[in-house]
Amino acid sequence: MRSMKMSIMAGWKFSCANTTCIPFMTVGAANVRLCQMACLAQDRCLAASFQQSTSMCQLFFNSPNQQGNLVANAGTITMISKSETRTTAMMFPSETCMNTTGFTLATYMPYTTTTSANNDSSLWSFDNNTLDSRSDYNGVGINSPTYKSPGINGHGSALSVDASIEQYVSVSKYRNFTYTSFTIEMWFYPTELTSSDYGLFGQYYNAAPDQSLHCKIHNNAMYFGFWSDDLEGLTAVQANTWYHAAFVFNYLTLTRTIYLNGILDTSGSSSYYQGVGGSIVIGKTEENPGVPYYFAGYIDEVSVVMREKQPNEILDDATLVTWNSFDNLPYSDSGPLNLNVKVSNLTSVNGRVNEAVRFSSNLSYYQMNGFVLLGISNYSYSIALWTRPSSTRGSVLVHLSTTADGNGWCVDLMGFSSSGQIIVTGWHSTSNVQIVGPILPANVWT
Repeated sequence: MRSMKMSIMAGWKFSCANTTCIPFMTVGAANVRLCQMACLAQDRCLAASFQQSTSMCQLFFNSPNQQGNLVANAGTITMISKSETRTTAMMFPSETCMNTTGFTLATYMPYTTTTSANNDSSLWSFDNNTLDSRSDYNGVGINSPTYKSPGINGHGSALSVDASIEQYVSVSKYRNFTYTSFTIEMWFYPTELTSSDYGLFGQYYNAAPDQSLHCKIHNNAMYFGFWSDDLEGLTAVQANTWYHAAFVFNYLTLTRTIYLNGILDTSGSSSYYQGVGGSIVIGKTEENPGVPYYFAGYIDEVSVVMREKQPNEILDDATLVTWNSFDNLPYSDSGPLNLNVKVSNLTSVNGRVNEAVRFSSNLSYYQMNGFVLLGISNYSYSIALWTRPSSTRGSVLVHLSTTADGNGWCVDLMGFSSSGQIIVTGWHSTSNVQIVGPILPANVWT
């Protein structure tokens, strides 16, 4: 059984330069993946062409750098072997039958395959620029969008766009979303929701089924589509509120999924995306020529990953504000927002898990800023940590203040009473709400 890497090219047909190079087999295949599997099942197959309109798959001995070549054909997807190895693999039983026209209707189901993947990613943080910090898909502001400080991470900035003057960001370098899994994530803050549609992220190729990628707000809910079989979210969003959205496409299962604030919103079946050109736009979508939808508000931390992210990853991206392991120097936040960290008089020691920090005096602290969503009505939060107190009487574990020097409005979210009991404090309207726990043992990790 073969394991093969194959390049996939939409809109091109495998054609031979001479009559000796003809398909050695034509099979019926419901989709491009089964066509690829049919090629993998044949030892001599080096290329395959899948005709979408007829669901026919042609298999070839040759590759274009031998006797074959490629010609443009909008309805065809061509796959070409890039490398292969001999492996031992299982194959599920399958049925093969003949129809009246004489070609084979096969359903080859190899247990393992290896296909080429576009594993790169992009991140537009919009910290006073439209650059891609992970790759070279840099954007350009159209109609002079501005920036709002701070961004969702409490520092830097977020993109600010005005729908009334058609502001957005355009990325001219083509990114191939066809016939692959991908995940698009972003934070957004709508300042108005008076229209039916507000574009967030898109790539327009053609006003035809499965050729216009669009992620937007439609009728106050998330909306994810390729044109004609789109997926509409179930949860309403409100103006003047930060949200995290994730749009996920699974190429193998042909499934689109929308997550809102890290929670599954809706999921549904999909076709393959087939747009083979077009610029990425942020703050805009355009499903039909001349009918754009612009966003009104702020957009931050837009990311593209060319794979299906798992639910736990998306939940972390949306809800994990900060994570500090204290394992490496200099100390830093390892969470998705990369909050700024400032420390004073700390010592690294053996911890409950790897390393820990020791607070040795009343001048010791570990400070972070940028908790934009903390303290907003109806936003839940949780704080978890390991502690090994040498003394518990009248000390503070977690302190919250509106100013960096601690002199603004403040509350001790977690600490110890004068009798050594652990106390957790919340704030409701104009008064605090406390939960008093047990006395923690000294010099024991809890």
